[in-house]
Amino acid sequence: MIKPVLFFAIALFAAVPFSSPVFCQDEDEEEFTQTAPSSVQDDVEKAVAAFNAGQDAHAEGDLSKAMENYLEALRLLPEFPEAEYQIGTIHQSRGNLKDAEESFRRAISLRPAWTLPSSALGSLLVRKGEFAEAKMVLLNTLERDGNCIPCYPPLTEVYLQTDEEPEILRKHLQRLTILTSKSRIPASIWAAKAAVERSIGEITAAKESVSRALSLDPESTPALSEQIEILLALKDFEAAAAKAGRLVEKEPESVPAKIQLARAEHAAGRSQNAISILEPISAGSDAASGMIAMIKLDMGSDPGPLIELLKEKPGDPAVLGKLCSVTRKSDPESSLQYCLSASEAEPTNIDHAIGYGAALLQLKRYADAANLFSRLKENFGDNYTVRVNFAFALFQLERFDLAREEYLWITERQPELAAGHYFLAIANDRLERYTEALSSYQRFLKLAAKDKEQFADEISRVELRLPILERQVDSGKRRN
Repeated sequence: MIKPVLFFAIALFAAVPFSSPVFCQDEDEEEFTQTAPSSVQDDVEKAVAAFNAGQDAHAEGDLSKAMENYLEALRLLPEFPEAEYQIGTIHQSRGNLKDAEESFRRAISLRPAWTLPSSALGSLLVRKGEFAEAKMVLLNTLERDGNCIPCYPPLTEVYLQTDEEPEILRKHLQRLTILTSKSRIPASIWAAKAAVERSIGEITAAKESVSRALSLDPESTPALSEQIEILLALKDFEAAAAKAGRLVEKEPESVPAKIQLARAEHAAGRSQNAISILEPISAGSDAASGMIAMIKLDMGSDPGPLIELLKEKPGDPAVLGKLCSVTRKSDPESSLQYCLSASEAEPTNIDHAIGYGAALLQLKRYADAANLFSRLKENFGDNYTVRVNFAFALFQLERFDLAREEYLWITERQPELAAGHYFLAIANDRLERYTEALSSYQRFLKLAAKDKEQFADEISRVELRLPILERQVDSGKRRN
């Protein structure tokens, strides 16, 4: 499975104004100031003036003029870490990652204790996919300064992209929680907190965190991106696609935003739309080209190409996950093994566990499926697919009391889906809750009328049942 692309590590660092540059001091600084030739002092003053002019231009959005002034400051004063850092931010905003990295590294070498260029370098390395060095840089920076706020979002992405151990994720979440208890914390920290919460299955908490992020900054790209990830995790694909579309409108040049939109479109069943979004960026993005290949495989029902691909990429969780899905109906026993192998390869991905449970349902191993989905519900109670499969397993086991509770949740979440009302009606009927059953049947018939061909058999059964049920209601045979 292609990793969700987060925006934490690619947020550009804004210009940071300085009233005057702060130089590394040593014991001889005072003597140097007193004895330095006037020409050197003049150069320092001119460098500071050029830097401040660059700051003004930077704040006004004139990057070319800002760059010109920063370079002049460096010409006059080669060891000027603030100028190096600001040059790096401009290179990064222009997509010149190599030049940006060189500037950040030089700023760090000039002032090792300064955390801003270190956090910028860590963020840039995450953007390049160099997670091992990014992790080292960010952790070393946080060791020096645990309050380095810009370090936490990119470190969050490192952890999520590399499937960090749950214990480390929880410790990281504790640190983020402490940060969010403080004042003037940016939306990106709340979004990072939401991302970790989602990754460990605390969806309700993640929704609350991302809501807080958006209340602080409705236009926060990290928060908007995380909101889409939460909707995808909840299987609310239409809402995810709508919000991803708006994010692309806001960030029309953003490759991560387009990949996220493509994922949402594919999940919503519009695979060709997803491919159309990805094709223009596939030449410069391995993630986009890889996703196109996986979507095309996913669109087919023949497991053969996937099995061949698995020989080339043994243990690949994305390929195993697709085989888990593709073979579910044709070969559910093999599907079980593929799902299990995918889950072992990618234990934090709940989709593999859901696929395993769906294969159990296909094999009519309803008790096993109910036990699995019951456990998944404990950690992923807001996951719509978990609840639907759990409800169906309970229904097939004739545990109508428990199934009813699940279908109440399902119909409240998706009130316009006819199938949920149909199963809720039957559960109420079997429990002799006749008035409620009648209401649910009537709601089902109203919704099913939009697609009579799909629900022809169910409509026929309900129409046969209703006259008898209405008499039972009239005669008072109910337990409401």
